[in-house]
Amino acid sequence: MKNKPETGHQGGAKPGVPDLRRQQAAALGGIPSYPYPVLPDGFPAGAFPADVFPAGAPLASDPPPAQQQQQQPPPDVRPGEDTFIKAMRDLAIAAWKLKGIVFKPGTDEPAAALEAKQLADIGFYAERLNTILGTLGVAIQDFTGQPFHAGMPVKVISAKPTPGLAEEIVFQTLTPTLKFERTGEFYPGNVITLKPDDTAAAETPPAEPPATGQPPPGDPA
Repeated sequence: MKNKPETGHQGGAKPGVPDLRRQQAAALGGIPSYPYPVLPDGFPAGAFPADVFPAGAPLASDPPPAQQQQQQPPPDVRPGEDTFIKAMRDLAIAAWKLKGIVFKPGTDEPAAALEAKQLADIGFYAERLNTILGTLGVAIQDFTGQPFHAGMPVKVISAKPTPGLAEEIVFQTLTPTLKFERTGEFYPGNVITLKPDDTAAAETPPAEPPATGQPPPGDPA
């Protein structure tokens, strides 16, 4: 009678066989993930097995994906706390002084007339406001009367064609331009410009040549 070869178990499910890769993964703490290899230039995607270069694998000539740029925090344009508090107090005092000059005391009714000293006080406190804004790093710019160009930090609300102009100029400033000194940035103002009227020049008929006193060619003398 032939002896049957012994099996490692007696019926039922097979005992678990240790998996070397799983043991290595457990020892390493995880299986690293590797991207698909880059397909060399000049080789079609179908020239390699699908498990090596699957559909959609990047080519060597393809640019790498753009890296997300880290957003930089905006520049800090705020002045120091002590400077800010003092500037706010000075602004409030100057605005209060101006209101006391142009309105009747204790009311919102404009003054009937202003004396020369009151007009001088208005000019003083108006300049004072500009100085206070300067301590906060804000400069007010007014381009009224200056030639207009495309790089000027203003927004043109209206451009009126005007005969006799050689170039476009800033005719009126509706709101001034603000420049933040700490960053060099501008908050554009609103202006109205006057520009040359090209249509008027095109409609003007050409001037007749001056008379020379000579008869036209072919006329008898």
